[in-house]
Amino acid sequence: MCDFRAAIISIAVLSGCTTPIVRDTSLIDEQTKACETVDCVIELMDTLPQGSDSDRFAFCEGYPDARLAEMKRQNRLDVAMMNPLLLPLGFYGLSYLEPKKYGGIDSCTVRYMPGFNWLFLKHELSHCQGYADHGIPLQVADYTDEQKAIMEREGVSRWTETEFFRAHATR
Repeated sequence: MCDFRAAIISIAVLSGCTTPIVRDTSLIDEQTKACETVDCVIELMDTLPQGSDSDRFAFCEGYPDARLAEMKRQNRLDVAMMNPLLLPLGFYGLSYLEPKKYGGIDSCTVRYMPGFNWLFLKHELSHCQGYADHGIPLQVADYTDEQKAIMEREGVSRWTETEFFRAHATR
C-alpha cells in the first residue's frame, strides 16, 4: 500500500508542475545569483519564512517546512541535474516525495534543469518543503492513508483538527 501511495504522490508531483513559482523566493533571489553550488541554494531555501497551509500539500498541513540541508545531511534529499533528453517532453524539473505516515516530508528526490538563477531547482525544492503547485490542478497529493483513517475516526475534515495532531504537533 505504501508503494501505491508513493506512486500516486510522485505521479501527481511529476505531472503537476504547471506554474513556475511554487512559493515566493523573492527574499533569496538576489542571494541565489551568487550561488555556485546546489548546497548554497538549499541553505538559502531553509531561510525562507513558513508559508500558509493553503499553499501546501494536504499531507503537510500543520507541519513546518522540511529542513532541506538537514534532509541532505541525512541522505533523505537527493538532488541532481535532470537528463536533458526530458526537455522535449516539457520537463524542466521533477520531484519525487515520500511523505511521513502522519504528515510532513520524509524524503525527496529532485532533478532540475540548471540556469535562470536556479529557478527550476528552487521550484522543485519548494515541493520538497511541502508546497504544491497552484496552476492547473493536476496534483492529487492528498492526506496519507494513516491521516485519513484518523480523521475519519475522529469525524473531522482537516488533519489539524484531529486530537492526534494536537497531541503530537511539533510546530
